[in-house]
Amino acid sequence: MNELEANSILKKHAKTSSIGVSSSSSPTTTQEDEINAWLHYFSNEWDPTTCVIVTLGAQGAVALRNHEIMATLLPAVKVDVVDPTGAGDSFTAGFLHGLWGWKQKHSSSPKMAQEHVSTKNRPLSTSDGFAFEKTNWPKEAIQQALLWGCAV
Repeated sequence: MNELEANSILKKHAKTSSIGVSSSSSPTTTQEDEINAWLHYFSNEWDPTTCVIVTLGAQGAVALRNHEIMATLLPAVKVDVVDPTGAGDSFTAGFLHGLWGWKQKHSSSPKMAQEHVSTKNRPLSTSDGFAFEKTNWPKEAIQQALLWGCAV
């Protein structure tokens, strides 16, 4: 999700004002404050094994899981933005590519990794893909995936 979506979820569902994030126009709210609020909310309200990825536009991205900042990626190289349409889709594609690459590298064999998500003779469903498993991806995998996501 992006920063705006994370803040919207927080504002809509946070049970106490101490968890909430001030409006983006507030000069006292820092990105670190936002990240800490997301970390607190998503770690306490969602399944602790859920890894939440928040893209921060030109400021990079952050991965959060179970009261821990799993990985961060620093600000992107400055470019003139023509049209941000599809930026989230591109990030997601790169992120999944990074996870897939990590999984292939760390599987006992590339063939085994490929068979793991095979759709031969059956329709693809959310329970079929490696990215949809209830897996506690290690930090190294999340870091590699963030790198790919932000590079795309």
